[in-house]
This record gives sequence, structure tokens and C-alpha cells, in this order.
Amino acid sequence: MSSENSIGKRTVVVLFDGLFAELRSSSSNSNGIEKLNIALRNNFNSGLKISISSKVFQHHENEEAYRYIKSFSDIGKLVIIGYSLGGRSAIKLSKELLLPEDQIIDLLIQIDSVKANNNTLPTNVTSGINYYQESTDFLEPQGVREMSGSRNINVETLLSDTTITHQNIDDNQYLMQIIIKEIDNIKKTQKRNTDNKVILNKNKEFDEDIIKTIEENIKIFE
Repeated sequence: MSSENSIGKRTVVVLFDGLFAELRSSSSNSNGIEKLNIALRNNFNSGLKISISSKVFQHHENEEAYRYIKSFSDIGKLVIIGYSLGGRSAIKLSKELLLPEDQIIDLLIQIDSVKANNNTLPTNVTSGINYYQESTDFLEPQGVREMSGSRNINVETLLSDTTITHQNIDDNQYLMQIIIKEIDNIKKTQKRNTDNKVILNKNKEFDEDIIKTIEENIKIFE
């Protein structure tokens, strides 16, 4: 990647939907990942100021997602998000298509990811977060609990909500706001140098910010 691209200011977000999202509804903008995509655009883009370019792909559209990423020549930050089987797609895209090109992924988020490859974060991912729930139904998929290299977070514990399931975790409004906060944190605390290396600036108040975000969102949605 050239130095011009490395210091670009555009944040590109690729989102992978899961099989359950497809089964729940075939209508546009009706599932959690689509809602998250809209929320991201509304949060970071205003008027002519485009801070984030984002697009939702189905869990089997790795090649399409790859071509979408390569269509930009001014990527400053790259974020990949995947729910359910889409979490597996996020890993495959990072490892099989982007790693051979030494493309850095600044943040990779998995939401109750199933069938993840080797349960290990690819080496070209700077920061990873693995959100999961605890399945209590024999027929309910269990998301990966331990993703090596990622922060593994039980969303039921985080939000004190035992009603969260594999089928509805992607549609949780509180989790969406937390993910937006995570991306905002990445935008503020990381920058690339001209060799496409990532420079990390530790944010000591990060955990406190996340807790504050949860509390504020609970008040909003009550």
C-alpha cells in the first residue's frame, strides 16, 4: 500500500450478515447488521462530510467484499464486522484475501461468530473483539467463546440481559451503540505511518467510556 493510501482519512467498514439474518427476513434494512450499517453512517457522516464508507455483504460474499475494499484508494482505517456465519467470513476475508497483501485491519468485530477458522485472530488484525452469548437451547447455535488474540466479551454479562440469544444478539440496540463507540475509539486512537504500520495510543479511559455509553443508552431506550 502506498504512502498516499496509508495516510488517507476514510474509514471503510465491511459488514457480513449471518444465515439467521437472511432467514428472519428478506426485506431491506430489517435486520441487525443492516440497522448497524445505517447507524454507522448516521453517526459519522453528515452533509458532504463522509467519514465512513460502509456496505453489508452476505456471509458467502467474500470476493465481493474484497473488491469493495480494493475500490478505495484513500483508506485510513479498515474495520470488518461479522455476525454468525458472517463472523467466519470476516476471518476468512482477513486471512485468505487481505493477509497475503499485507493489508492491515484496524478492528475486526465478531458477533456470536460460528465456525470460525481455528478460533485465532489473523496476524494482520490490529485489534479484535469477540462478542458472544450463552446458548441455553439445544437447537440454538453457540457463538465462539474464546477467540485467541481478541477481547472475548459475554454480551449477556456486559448488558446484564439473559434474554439475548444467537437469533437476536445482532439486533440489540445497546450492543450497536457499543460497537459504534469502539469504532469511534479506533478512529481517534490509531493512525498509520507511511509504511502502513499501525501506531497505537493507549486510551486509559476506554473501559470507563464503554460503561458510560451503556448507561447513557439504557436511559435513551427505556
